[in-house]
Amino acid sequence: MALGEEATGKDTKGIFHFNPGIEQKTVPDYNPYTIRRCRDCDIGKEKLAFVPDNELCAACRMVRVLLQADTKQIKKQARETIQGITLSHPDFKFGIQVSRSTIDEWTNQPHAHMADKNRMILRIQEVLAKAKYLGRGKDNSTKPGSMFIHLFETQIKGDKSWIIVKEYSDNNIILYSISDSPNILKALKEK
Repeated sequence: MALGEEATGKDTKGIFHFNPGIEQKTVPDYNPYTIRRCRDCDIGKEKLAFVPDNELCAACRMVRVLLQADTKQIKKQARETIQGITLSHPDFKFGIQVSRSTIDEWTNQPHAHMADKNRMILRIQEVLAKAKYLGRGKDNSTKPGSMFIHLFETQIKGDKSWIIVKEYSDNNIILYSISDSPNILKALKEK
């Protein structure tokens, strides 16, 4: 025991007292393998807010490059497999079209779980079928012909997200995007 205490006695940051099973992390927030700023980094928590490249560390730049490459692959695969299909939902009486702009908007939309959200579009029919239809609200978009949005609640990694479907004056109903901001629910209260 004395040798153990002697070996870890100078461990002021607690790396040798860290239990990955209890903490559910591979390494503690402060450790010799990452810089101190990484523990508060939003990129590590998948909150990919815009940060200029000159303010990113090398690891963050690499994460962004990999995420962009993954997004490009997902867009390509989605265009080949789901673009042009019609989706259905048991509690929604209209067919929902998937367009190229749907795929672009979905994959460009910021989200706390960006990579998982992007991959979700590849299995959108399954996801939509299990989502809870919440209703419709006025669409405040300035896009001509845009009348209503319909919201469907789903979850990504245990966090709520809302699938957005737009209804236009020409009777087109298009899968639009997804959001993890509860502010989208305000649209349901507006008449």
